[in-house]
Amino acid sequence: MKTPATLPPVPADCRHERQCRGGSLLTMLAALCCLLCSLLLAEWPARLLWLSHAATLSLLSGLLNAASSRAGWRRRRQGAAALPLIPLTLPTGFGIRPLRSAATGQQNQPLRRLLLWPRLRRLISRHIGWPVIWQALGSLLALLLSVLLVRAELSTGLIADISRQSLLLPAMCGLLAAFAGLLLERKLAQENTADWPEAALLLTLSRAIIFALLLPTLCGFGLMLGLDWLLPGLRLAGYWILLLSAELLLRALLSGFGPHHRQQASPPAFNSLLASLMHGGNPAHRLRQQLQQGLGLELRHSWALRFLGKALRPLAACLLLCGWLLSSISIIGTDQRGIYQRFGAAVAVW
Repeated sequence: MKTPATLPPVPADCRHERQCRGGSLLTMLAALCCLLCSLLLAEWPARLLWLSHAATLSLLSGLLNAASSRAGWRRRRQGAAALPLIPLTLPTGFGIRPLRSAATGQQNQPLRRLLLWPRLRRLISRHIGWPVIWQALGSLLALLLSVLLVRAELSTGLIADISRQSLLLPAMCGLLAAFAGLLLERKLAQENTADWPEAALLLTLSRAIIFALLLPTLCGFGLMLGLDWLLPGLRLAGYWILLLSAELLLRALLSGFGPHHRQQASPPAFNSLLASLMHGGNPAHRLRQQLQQGLGLELRHSWALRFLGKALRPLAACLLLCGWLLSSISIIGTDQRGIYQRFGAAVAVW
């Protein structure tokens, strides 16, 4: 009998797969609850808060599902068994299943060939990859919800006739979601990149998601206190989620049309340039690094780009000088007269 000290260590990929899958499930349930609250509530400012939280949590759920699929791919490559989502051990009597004979399996084989889901699952696994599908679905749902948030009517005259106490519940839920996102960000910051390659990318995206949760939450608290000038902050949060989800959806589509190899690890598609702007550093350097990793383009050794970089400053100065000189030219019609001015004083008339 094996003791707990002699049990084999649990692979890190199995642990990451289970954690991301469980976190994605909880996040999707929270997003569905926020969406239902936005549909059932009558007060429109509270509805906008719920809608913003639903869009943000949908995006986070898709990213966690994509990370779980990538960890599952590495786990299958190592030949390790997947850990259950809920680690419960059933008694021996409840775990017995009736044995199926070989004849029964052969009889069900033609029926399995007619099912669409197994064929579609194999097609996605061979040609696209499940991380791309999960990211595209989460980004698409967040994009649609953020479009509804941006197109909503915002007017300070409408908020004076409603109860401001209805904003308390969505603001508190947003604060709790931001705190959970902060815990996720701290956990990702402590992960080793060698054990979890996607931790650095998820860390950057988690900060952008925390910002997307905190901005409408703070606006909701401000509206409760009577600060009506914070009302456009809800639309600003919608624009941020809209841009972030659109970029991730575009990256997922580009990765889906690219070559996919089941036996090789493809670069993750949830690498966001907008989220990396909050991380600090040089954005041009990060863009060049992403182009080198994703497309294999090394722009540092291009003589054309070096020539353009050297000629950019003189060209900009020349354009500014020409624009300033062109401001002294005026077109006068045949039925008009022109007044020549020098430092605002009229000198001559033509």
